[in-house]
Amino acid sequence: MSDSPWPEPGDEEVARWEANENVIALAIDGAEDATEPDDSTARVRTPGQGGHRYARTGPAFGSTIQRGATNLLRQLVNWPTFKTSSVNMRLPSGELVPVHTFFSRVRDASREEHVGHLRGFWGLVHTLDDWNGRGLWINSPPAYNLDALRLFLPSSIHPAIIEKFGLASIDELRGRYVLLIDAARVSGGNRFMADVYQVEKFATILKPENDPND
Repeated sequence: MSDSPWPEPGDEEVARWEANENVIALAIDGAEDATEPDDSTARVRTPGQGGHRYARTGPAFGSTIQRGATNLLRQLVNWPTFKTSSVNMRLPSGELVPVHTFFSRVRDASREEHVGHLRGFWGLVHTLDDWNGRGLWINSPPAYNLDALRLFLPSSIHPAIIEKFGLASIDELRGRYVLLIDAARVSGGNRFMADVYQVEKFATILKPENDPND
């Protein structure tokens, strides 16, 4: 049973959002997930007709759907077509970026596309490497590979992550999926990296039993 406040019809929902030209607004400031306007009557384009048909199936035509990091991560992990979707994300700046451009697997991120741009980086946690007690590196690549994205969890954010996601310790992130919504940067040592400084921009969920991403 899911604790998500909205249904999980998967790929059908993605197709509906695309057809209805819905926009997903990032809720990374602590705001709750919502749909604006609050209308469950979806106005769906009918092929070959000039008008629209109405069905009580979801957000209305052109609605803005507000989503936080946790529910976005659920969709990335559990809805196969979401990660390749053309649905637009509306960033806090007002910029519209398609889902398939906004989100990247950590292993696929690149300096050219992601440094300095607000984006969503997600993946499965295999290792957590300590950095002199200052924090943890998620899936840290070999030191010589400066072009592979590194996610860094400063020690200061660990208590907030443990509390928000009900973990016994930060070590429980191993084997879970994580998402960070932030801009990547190049460190003073020329490493391609992104830092987790705000819990609202971070999410983690359990790996599904039948993981569609395996």
